[in-house]
Amino acid sequence: MVSLSCCWSGTSQEKGTSYPIAEYRQRFEQSEQAFRETLSEPEKLPTDDPLTLVVSCLMKPYVEKSLAHLSWIERSCLLLHIDAQFTPAEIAEIMSMEEEDIHVHLENGKKLLLQT
Repeated sequence: MVSLSCCWSGTSQEKGTSYPIAEYRQRFEQSEQAFRETLSEPEKLPTDDPLTLVVSCLMKPYVEKSLAHLSWIERSCLLLHIDAQFTPAEIAEIMSMEEEDIHVHLENGKKLLLQT
């Protein structure tokens, strides 16, 4: 796993709120580890809801394969934006990058995700 310790530090002071960037770093690293583990483990399918089972059977392998083909930065930006509902400005602060770069990585990630 790529170490991101150099990219994560400080706190956010946006709109008077304060939250530790280190917490997001830890959550991100945990989600990356979980993602890698799901690729290596046999698939565990839910059995309580038939619709969930069907959707999981059909979509999950394709989404995981597509995400695996993205670079770590594109995958991180997409997951923070889509799954965690962060704005590009917040993602830029979390990842210690410029907001314009985040927009580029989001667009490239979306294009590559749809192509695979």
